[in-house]
Amino acid sequence: MALVTSGVAVYAHRVADFRFENLEVWKMATEIGHRLVEAAEDVSNKGQEVFSKRLQEASWWISGILAEGSSCPSKPEFAVYVARARAATMEVANLVIFFGNRELISEEDEETLVNMLKREAKMLDNFRQSLERAGLEQADGQQQNHQPKQQRPQQAQQQEPASDEQSSSPAEVG
Repeated sequence: MALVTSGVAVYAHRVADFRFENLEVWKMATEIGHRLVEAAEDVSNKGQEVFSKRLQEASWWISGILAEGSSCPSKPEFAVYVARARAATMEVANLVIFFGNRELISEEDEETLVNMLKREAKMLDNFRQSLERAGLEQADGQQQNHQPKQQRPQQAQQQEPASDEQSSSPAEVG
């Protein structure tokens, strides 16, 4: 079923998932993001709009970086984005701890978020390493496929001329 808005058809059902939607690290990042938005609302209720805005901005950093990186054509390229997402995880953890120390978020919320961020950081690190390994294996496989096969010593000996008449050195000619 398609809805038409301003001459553009909008489909009521989704055709396929984006690549990143199936990643556990992305799912965890979105869960963290939702909790950061909730924490930002609590901070806003305390009249700390500047801090609230900072948490709101941070809420989509990790998942956004992963979504962007999922479009990379190679695993090593994607691994760079995963490393960036891990760095963003550390930055978000810093904000959460900072705001916890200022008593802008509850101890319970701080503990929950920090534990989630630690788990996310570990997951991202493992994912990055697996992408890098897969990229190396893929590169090694491509390199082996493009290298000419080297003859073994036995094969080289068998291909030598059978008689001395067929082989002559420059000193023997003439």
